[in-house]
Amino acid sequence: TENVGVFGYRRVPFSLGMAFAPSEQWLVGVRIDLAFEPDRDPGDAPLTVRGAIGPFAQLFFLRDRHVRPFAIVRANIGRSHAFARNQGESVLDETDVVTFYPTVGVGLGSHVFLNDQVSFDAMLMLDYRWNFARGPAPTIEVEGPEGDSNTVRPEGWQLRNGTLATALTFGFSHWF
Repeated sequence: TENVGVFGYRRVPFSLGMAFAPSEQWLVGVRIDLAFEPDRDPGDAPLTVRGAIGPFAQLFFLRDRHVRPFAIVRANIGRSHAFARNQGESVLDETDVVTFYPTVGVGLGSHVFLNDQVSFDAMLMLDYRWNFARGPAPTIEVEGPEGDSNTVRPEGWQLRNGTLATALTFGFSHWF
């Protein structure tokens, strides 16, 4: 994975979707995403494995047979798990860092038909993701009933942060 990615960020993504067109203007479907993300730092780099599934809808602007620009909305539920390499070992071990993330997104794109059944697709997306994590959590100070403070570590899923991301994706579609 040394040479895969953009702007020095190594990532190996894969997506598969299935959709149905209830009319000439609408396409609705579901998409499954899987990504393997090595850490940006070389050496004993950890690996994060991500997976997500969710529905999407596309609204077509033109009814031309060869070029079909569209707007897209989507939502998904995803989960990631981190793996790390112990110093001096070549095997990756599981860590207790797990993230659960719901995502919503909007975008614009186009299907450019190469023939009646295959299109080349380009899409620009804007997604917002809420990252809930379980695992090593930061400790927080909690004030007790008598004014004393205690340090506690939250249990369960905790909202860690939100992420706003843009993506430019390319792919192919097979139309039936």
